Amino acid sequence: MKLLAGLLLLISFSASANTIESIYKSDSILHPLLKAEIAEVLTAEYSCINAYGLHEVKTEVVVDEVDQGIVDYYYTTTFSATYTYDFHPNNTTVVVRSAKYAGSNPTIKWTDIESIEGHILCD
Repeated sequence: MKLLAGLLLLISFSASANTIESIYKSDSILHPLLKAEIAEVLTAEYSCINAYGLHEVKTEVVVDEVDQGIVDYYYTTTFSATYTYDFHPNNTTVVVRSAKYAGSNPTIKWTDIESIEGHILCD
């Protein structure tokens, strides 16, 4: 009985295991606001991604110095994703293009997820 209770507890914790700490590398160069936003979108849009099944492979950044010290950052982040479709485990690559724009007005959202490219089949 204790084993069954332990398994149920473990399953309940692992259902939402794709967190910022488990998804991203400890030395990730992705902006913290984008980390949270991308994690939320990917786990909501692709609910069939396995617990602990989403991992950052690499992030590349392009710095765009617009004018007079204004700097925008454009990120391309590649993830490996393990998901289950029709009771079969699958692996794929997901590429997310995002941006962090320069700005200080707190009423404006200065981040953007420009695109998500990947082939994940969910029920």
